[in-house]
Amino acid sequence: MKKVIATIVTAAIALSMVSGCGKNTKLTEAPSDPTASSDASSDTSSTWEPQNFDELFGNQLPNYLNHQYYFDGEPVPMNESNYYFINTFIELANAVSQGYYTATTMGYLDLAAECPSGSGYATYGDYFVATAENKLAQACVVNARAKAEGISLSEEAQKNVDEVLAALKQKATNSGKTYEEYLKFWYGSDMTEESFRAIYEREYLAGLYSKYYAQNYEPTYEEKYYHNVRYAVFEAPEQPFDPNTAPATQAEKDAALAAANDVLKKCKSIDDLPAYAQEAVDLGLAKETNDIVVNKYGQRMVPEFEAWAYDENRKVGDMEVIYAVNYGYFIVGYLGREEQSDSVIESAAMSALSKELLEEINSGAHDLHTDDPYLASPPAPTPTTAPST
Repeated sequence: MKKVIATIVTAAIALSMVSGCGKNTKLTEAPSDPTASSDASSDTSSTWEPQNFDELFGNQLPNYLNHQYYFDGEPVPMNESNYYFINTFIELANAVSQGYYTATTMGYLDLAAECPSGSGYATYGDYFVATAENKLAQACVVNARAKAEGISLSEEAQKNVDEVLAALKQKATNSGKTYEEYLKFWYGSDMTEESFRAIYEREYLAGLYSKYYAQNYEPTYEEKYYHNVRYAVFEAPEQPFDPNTAPATQAEKDAALAAANDVLKKCKSIDDLPAYAQEAVDLGLAKETNDIVVNKYGQRMVPEFEAWAYDENRKVGDMEVIYAVNYGYFIVGYLGREEQSDSVIESAAMSALSKELLEEINSGAHDLHTDDPYLASPPAPTPTTAPST
């Protein structure tokens, strides 16, 4: 197995069929409807309607299916590996639609196209295989972890699986197909109701493990809290973000520091800062003043600002002048900390799980491989009837 690419799907929970590439998946006990968004990938024309698997996906994808994979010495059911390859192909079509990759006339990733120099892949076919193997490896590892923790599908979980698959059967009926015809339309002629159920149950089990992981996750201090800070900024950057802006001279830095210290001396408490800082803004001495949430988990902020706010000894009412090389001098006042919402902690847990999976797979702790060689992809466009883009 090639080294897993860094675009590992966050959390790998449920590994639902058509989750957009790189998007986070909400923590849940079960994967979403496996074909909830699938129809959109083929809805590229109001007059053309694919009638079977080959017309739906064209002539490139079949070249990458039906390879026998092994995970830690045990064979992976071929329908399962095909499932992840097909889902990956659909996911990459979402990125294609946003202009990230070379497209075929059917709107899919052109697997025969050359990858950009320095990407580490000769063709997008190579990239596709690595991405699909990544997803398959995650599924195998998460299920192995679930087994090791004694997690299994309860009667209630089985009931939930039954309900989802019953809804899928109704969706097949609404499309004018039998359930097996519907599965074969999306997953090829070898897909059966029995094998699809087994795959879906493994996805559900992955979701249960992810929930178990999140419930037992111990967030770091930075992940658990966010901090509220009142500030005023006096511009004097040594390293301006704008390359057309000259760095502040020593005289400018001295003037900004003096103005910041003058405002700070006037403040008897943090409550005084807004009024005195606004006076400095009105006089042109300061650029702005405001209150801000400093959230270290997620979007990064000014490093010096973060370091000050996240000092574990920080107390409500603390005020100080600090320097940030990209901005200048800040008067900062600490308004207090609050715990993050459950959804943010769950996101932190899923990011941690994703990182663990990436490290575990890349460490060589597991062996996922196929002995079946991949042939070069046939050129695009596909020979099947396809709408023009």
